Parts: sequence; structure tokens; C-alpha cells
Amino acid sequence: MGNHATGAVDWSGWIVGQPYYPLGHHWIPVGVTNSFLDSLDTDAIAWAYGFTSGKLNEPYNFGSNYNGVSHFDYNRVVEKEMKKLVDQAKRQGRKVTRDEVVSFGRNLEQGLEAKGKPIREIGDFNAGVSASRARWLQGGAVRGFQVDRTDDYIEKCGRRRAGNGRFRRLLVGAGAIATTGSAFSNANAFAEQFKMKTAKFAPL
Repeated sequence: MGNHATGAVDWSGWIVGQPYYPLGHHWIPVGVTNSFLDSLDTDAIAWAYGFTSGKLNEPYNFGSNYNGVSHFDYNRVVEKEMKKLVDQAKRQGRKVTRDEVVSFGRNLEQGLEAKGKPIREIGDFNAGVSASRARWLQGGAVRGFQVDRTDDYIEKCGRRRAGNGRFRRLLVGAGAIATTGSAFSNANAFAEQFKMKTAKFAPL
């Protein structure tokens, strides 16, 4: 997400009247999600946008490097693994579901691919992210998410973000650095869809 990830608003705080939280790290990078928008169902896309680490202790952006793994290489490996999910769903004549993306995202957080096999680049990068998050949490008494981040809640956070003007600009920009040529237009179309639906999620 360029150099702006840690400054973006985390709607998981905003929609329940809590203080803002920077997004931190998207376990499934926005650029990767944007590369496959046509192949993921809407709930899956929203969940991927909403699944983030929360604020990290050190500055974080697309140039970040953890344990010798660059953010670019992390994205590249995650995109390769995501494509396997997409290809499997296509063979079955359907889109990737939210449940599949949830499982994939949770595995990535633990350094694993979709089927649970460890992958060095994913494990090393996300171990660094988790360590930075832990340092942030240890730095103050009132830090961390103030709500129970269930999968439904994470999905609604993603929808809220997609309908927000600032995050829309960030997610569309992330499409520009994705490897799939249609990612920019796909991301913009998805954002436009939720621009009209934001009010639906206001009562959370």
C-alpha cells in the first residue's frame, strides 16, 4: 500500500466509537487481493481488506523488510499461493469463498500456505510483523483492539474501508503495483460498489 499503510484509518475502531487504529500489515496484501477481485466472492474480498495486524511498533510500508524478506517478495509469494486457491475454484466453476480466504489468511499469519505447509518467506516476514506488533502492545497499558474481532466483524471492517474515500484511494493505488494488469480497474470498481453501500454498515 505504498508508504501510507500505518497512517490509514482502521475502521474496526471507528465503527464502534473507539479510537482510531492504524491498519498496520494486511496479512493478505491489498495488491494481491486486488489482483483476483474477479475470482473472489464479495464477502471474501471484504474480509481480506479487513484482516490486518493493527498498529506496529516501527514504521511500516511497502519498503519494509523483516528477517531478510522484503514486502515485495512477501507479496510475490502470497500472490502465487492465492492463485492456487483461485485456480482450484475456477476448475469447480465458482469463486473463492470467504471461508477459504479466512483459512488462507489465518494460515499466512502463522507462516503457512493454504494447505498448512510452512513457507520460509511468509513465515519470516510475518514473524517480524508479529514481533513488531508485540513491541507496540507492550509499550502502553491501553493498546490493542478494543473489540472482539470475529470473522463477521473483520468482513464488515473491510466493507467499511472499501467505502471510505481515503482507503479507496489507497486500495486503488495498491492495484497499480500488483502484477495483474487489470488490478487497478478491478479495485476501483469494487470501491465504487461499496461507496454506495457504506450507510448499510453504520449501526455496527
